[in-house]
Amino acid sequence: MLRGITAYVRSHHVALLALFLALGGTSFAAATLINGKQIKPHTIPQNRLTNSAVNALRGSKGAKGTPGARGATGARGATGAGGVKGDKGDTGAPGAAVAYAYVNLDGSIDPAKSKNVLTSRYDYSPDYLYCVQVNVPFKNAVVTADAFDSTIHLEVAKGDPFTSCGGHAPGQVRGDISVEFNGGTKQGRFWVMFN
Repeated sequence: MLRGITAYVRSHHVALLALFLALGGTSFAAATLINGKQIKPHTIPQNRLTNSAVNALRGSKGAKGTPGARGATGARGATGAGGVKGDKGDTGAPGAAVAYAYVNLDGSIDPAKSKNVLTSRYDYSPDYLYCVQVNVPFKNAVVTADAFDSTIHLEVAKGDPFTSCGGHAPGQVRGDISVEFNGGTKQGRFWVMFN
């Protein structure tokens, strides 16, 4: 078979050479001599263009448009599930107070906020004192003004150092204190606790 091919090429070598030159010349001419004028419009796909060519075809970015109208408010979402309630804490230890009271401006006692306090009064003459009497023994009395005035100064005296406080009725346990606001220059509401 090889002899047949060799014999064919020898007898037709001129024709084959002419054929190869003709085909090669056409390809060369197509590759080097075709220009943009010979390309039909809309025949080159975008993926065959260079990036710079694609960017050149695009226009510049336009101005930003005005915002559209605000949309309607959406429906309210479902209420979330409630949290788990914690366990109830232990009851605290009893307080050390054996008596306490809330004393009003005029010296009267608020009974809803008082325990084991007999009486209280405001005596404006001669010492401007609040006198408080309790019916249980106590060792200490703590008084807190019911105000946030940083200038309030309270003086508390146990017993009956001033004649304005008076004594108890027969058979009552003696337990007097006197409360003075700023050296007798001011009245005020206050809490008193006895322990």
